Amino acid sequence: MKAMIITALVAALAGCASNSPVANLVQANNWAGLGAADVEKGLVKRDQSALNKVSAKFSGSNADYQAYSEAYDAGLPTYCDIKNAYVVGFAQQEYHGICDDLPQGEKFRNTYKQARYTGKDGL
Repeated sequence: MKAMIITALVAALAGCASNSPVANLVQANNWAGLGAADVEKGLVKRDQSALNKVSAKFSGSNADYQAYSEAYDAGLPTYCDIKNAYVVGFAQQEYHGICDDLPQGEKFRNTYKQARYTGKDGL
């Protein structure tokens, strides 16, 4: 009986892992979708090596770095908009410095810090 329960739990957990948003995008060969999703979450842009690892893990197909990179770069101005710094900071989300090299990067970081401080008290 215990073996059946453990087997069911392992199968359920394995199913959850393969149904992650990243897995779904990679299995669908939607590299542009992955780029857009990463920048929307404020994640650091993956390099070719990282995409190849994700591809090997979830699909075995070749990673399309160009599609990923173009979608990521296209979404960067939206993420790095100063208004989003308030949203990200107030929500206590992590900021990974992806806007730092842009002209408004310093302002984004400062606004994020201020909003994060304000959001700590739930105001």
